[in-house]
Amino acid sequence: MMFTKTKTSQPALSHDVPRTLLLIAHAHVFTFIEGWNELRDEKEIFPFAEHAFNFDYLLHLSGINYLIHPEDVAQIIQMIQQGVSELVEFKFRFINRAGEIKTLLGLARLVPKV
Repeated sequence: MMFTKTKTSQPALSHDVPRTLLLIAHAHVFTFIEGWNELRDEKEIFPFAEHAFNFDYLLHLSGINYLIHPEDVAQIIQMIQQGVSELVEFKFRFINRAGEIKTLLGLARLVPKV
């Protein structure tokens, strides 16, 4: 599985080597394949104290699990419903333990991991 970088006016986190990109939803794991993606740093820090989380939706990136931003869970559910059979364009945010927010955008097919 290879991902390519895209041109952007915003600084992005570059990964020049293949990386694992998985979506974990209610203990089901999906792999992003046949596409491209880009990671962008956002300037805001997520206020953990002001939000409840659904820990059933995680992004597994290069060996680490990140929380999907609560406002983007509905989009994740929609991606899962349509992504198994076709390429899906996506743009959603995820959060690390320090509250740093990153945006993942791209185009890929979601395939259940066996």
